[in-house]
Formats: sequence, structure tokens, C-alpha cells
Amino acid sequence: TTLHMAALLGVAILMWANPFPPSASLPPSVRSNPTHLSVRSLRVLPGLSRRCVRMHATIDAGGTNREVDQRKGEDPETALVSQKGDGKNHWREGEGGEARRSQLGDGVAAAIRRTGGPFLGEKESLSPEVVFRSECWDQNGGAEYLRSITEWNEALEGLPESTFALRRVSQISQTTVVAQWNITFIPPSLLGFTFLGRRLPGVEVRFIDILHRIEYPVTGFTWEKLRYLLKCISRGFLPVPYAVIQGTTTFHFQRGYDSKEVESKWSRMVTENIKSKAKSRAFERYSIETEDMMNVRQRFQDRYDEASNQIIDRVFDALSEPQPSVATERSDSEAKIPMEYLLMRQSEELDLIPYLDAGRLKNRRIANDLLSFLDTRKPPVLSPYEWDNRVRQRCDVSEVPGMGPLDIDGLDPETQSEFVESAGAIITFGVVVVLVLGVGFAALYFQQVSQEAALKQILEEL
Repeated sequence: TTLHMAALLGVAILMWANPFPPSASLPPSVRSNPTHLSVRSLRVLPGLSRRCVRMHATIDAGGTNREVDQRKGEDPETALVSQKGDGKNHWREGEGGEARRSQLGDGVAAAIRRTGGPFLGEKESLSPEVVFRSECWDQNGGAEYLRSITEWNEALEGLPESTFALRRVSQISQTTVVAQWNITFIPPSLLGFTFLGRRLPGVEVRFIDILHRIEYPVTGFTWEKLRYLLKCISRGFLPVPYAVIQGTTTFHFQRGYDSKEVESKWSRMVTENIKSKAKSRAFERYSIETEDMMNVRQRFQDRYDEASNQIIDRVFDALSEPQPSVATERSDSEAKIPMEYLLMRQSEELDLIPYLDAGRLKNRRIANDLLSFLDTRKPPVLSPYEWDNRVRQRCDVSEVPGMGPLDIDGLDPETQSEFVESAGAIITFGVVVVLVLGVGFAALYFQQVSQEAALKQILEEL
């Protein structure tokens, strides 16, 4: 026993002194490319201590070695990933290159948290000609970009109990920053179910994530599901699947610009905006409608909008639970984007869109959550009908089981096909019966008409 304890103590000392195992025990992908090492591969390596995983954890991104910057007191879910370099360090310019890159990433993360969405709200960091690209629409100009921030906040208010969370901010080059975020909210179709669960005594509503079932179709009612639901309620909780929309936003900056030229462009943009408003007011003044008619129509529209908004707010307030706002202090709340960087281009991608394009999105619940989120992202320049058509064209969910034009909710594909075949047979039989009866009634009618004509002819001859 003493020898065994001594041997174990020696192995522990060796592992602490040299936490990395020999190259023979590494996976083939890691042996061929040592820099291509991820956190997941580190965790499965034999003989690797947790201290090594914490201190030497790297993230795989296009074959570039990065180090997770886990500062003291920083949230690991929103930890900033900064570029460490590959020896040559072709991004570094002078001794302050690393500090500038870290400062840019910290500034972007702080700006996103202040804005409450994947946008930069500071006008000083925006180009007047900034370009925004999304899955369903594009827009140009700094004024439209700032307006889209307001639209984003209004969209979050339209989703029940929505929450924006910044998952990670990564700086992949000297002028490029990638932000990963997600939006969680209660699907509108489950508001009543959630309201009922919160009113049950001794039952806690637990929200669950169902993104892992993205490739599994939603089946219909089964007694097994009912037993599972009753079992959960008996244990004191009610599982409710909530919507999770994950997205990635890429910010492309320009380093070094003429500040006077940028200020002049912003001033010209404001002047043109004022002129366009004056022209629109002049057009309204000399339009066919008189001023009184316009005022009456506007008052009616305002009252209608106010009444409808009050009804919607009351329904959401009754079915949803108010979330207390907790002010959290962060170390980077005062971080700013360096003055020499200017945002030129921004692109936004939703993680569910590639699954939908590849035909791998089979869960009807997740597809409905995606459409609910996109319904609130309508740009101000498009009407609701135009936006709905654009979303339907970009996100074709007709191939998702249960979301086709002839799909029946609550039935699996096999049962639905059998039901459709049975319904087709019944309809065919009904059509045949109607045709036979129609032909019979037509024959009787023509026979009666011919008899009346013959009788009339006989009476005329008499």
C-alpha cells in the first residue's frame, strides 16, 4: 500500500510539473497540427489536469491559435477572445498592437451591452456610409443604421419576456470583430401554457432549450408525453420550451480616417434629411386631401393604434411575468472603441438559416420561433406585406414537417399521408355519388318534360 501511494504521488507530481501528455497519446489531428487544439480536445486528452485546461485552453478558429482571456471577475460566457499571434504576428504594428486589438474588442463588447443589441450606438464610431447586411434585407447610411437600433429595441419589446445575451466577442483580425449573441423569449403560442403553469400552486415553470432537437420532427399527441407531463407536475415543475435565436454579427472597421471629412458627411446627411422632411410636408400641404381631412384621419389612426397597443400590452402583461431589471456592474462598462477605428460594414447571420437552407431544420417549433423573431425585425422602409413576402421567400419553411400548406397540425407525416389518402378516397366516392344522383335526376326531369310536351300536343290537336 505504501508503494502504491508513493507511485500515485509521483505520478501526480509529474502531471503537475508537466501537464501536457506525450505526443504519442495525443489525437492524430493534434499531433499533425499542434496549433489546431481546442478546448474539447484538451478535455479528452489522457493525463491532462484541469489546471492545464484552464490556463492553456485555446479556441480553434480557422487554424489560428487564440487564448481565452479569463480576467478576474469576468463572466466566462461573455469572455473576450483576443488574438495572441502565431509567432510572425503579421497584424502587430509596433509594441502597442496587442493592446490596441484588446481595446477594440473590449470597446465593441461594451458598446453592444450599452445598446442592448448587436449594434454600435456611438455616432463617433460610425461611418456616414456604413453598410448593414442581414439575412433578409440590406441598408446603407449611418442614419438608417441608427434608426435600426430603435427598431431592434422595439422588436424586443414585441417578444414576450425577451432577453438579449452577449455570448462571446472575438477579434479575428486587426480591424474585424465577431460578436456571438442570442435572443430568448417565450413563444406566443405557449403564453397560455406558461400562464397556467405559473398559477398552479406548488409548481415552478422551468424553461428548457430544444435546439438540440432541431433535426427531429415534432410528433403528435401520445399518452407517453401526457404521463411525462403529469410526472413533471407531480415533482413540482412544468417544462416549457422557450425560443432561442442565436446570431453572429461581424464588424468591419477602418483604421485611420479623416475626422473632418466624416463630420462634414454627417452634417450634410442631417441637412439632406431636413430638406427631405420639408419636401414631404410641402407635398402633404398641396395634396388632394385637405388639412382637416388629414387631421381627422390622423386622429382616428392614432386612437386605433393606441387602443390596439393597449389591448396587446394587457394580454402580454397578463400572460407574462414581469422581469426585474438588475443593474450589473462590469469592468468594461466604460470601455470605448479607439478613436482611430471607424465602422464601415456590418453583417448579421442567424445560426438557424443554414440549417433551413440545408434541409436539416425539421422541428416545427423551432421554425415557428424563427419566423416569430423575423416578424419583429421589419425594416422601417418596408411595409408589413413586403416584409412578410421577403421573409417567406428567404426562409422557405414548407419543407419542415407540419408547416406545409396541406399539413395538418398534430399529425405525424405517416398518419397525415394515410389521412389524406383516406380523405381523397372519401371525396372521390362522394363526387361519384353526386354525379350518379345528378344524372338520375336529370333523366327524370327530361322524361317529365317530354311527357308534358306530348300531353300539350295532344290537347292542342283536340
